[in-house]
Amino acid sequence: MESFLTFEEQTDLLMKDRGMVADRDNLIRHLQDVGYYRLSGY
Repeated sequence: MESFLTFEEQTDLLMKDRGMVADRDNLIRHLQDVGYYRLSGY
């Protein structure tokens, strides 16, 4: 069973592992508004 990632962990995943360049605090707020899957382009 997979555990859920916090917004901070999602931000780390997008920025470090997926190469997204963004302001960390702004990205966290955006994740809270639209969600991870809308940003990641799965």
